[in-house]
Amino acid sequence: MAKIIQTKRYVIGTADDLGCDPEGGKWVRICRIHQTITNFLTQRSAQYHSVPSNDGCTACEQNWNHYQKQLAIIMRPDRLYRRTLEAEV
Repeated sequence: MAKIIQTKRYVIGTADDLGCDPEGGKWVRICRIHQTITNFLTQRSAQYHSVPSNDGCTACEQNWNHYQKQLAIIMRPDRLYRRTLEAEV
């Protein structure tokens, strides 16, 4: 029995310990938010991919990409300048 790692977003452990199918890899990461199961060959890769900006579950990754696009739109210099001019009028 391997150690089960629990983070804020994911539960990481072996497929046998978590009761999942080991076909895609011995190690499994389960997203707590979306209940998405992702298999990995090693524990290190399962832990590395738990960083939000890297490969998360598909839904988390889509949310992250959407957040980054929204932030880029807000932080564009021309938009900030335009808002400043509109505020002065």
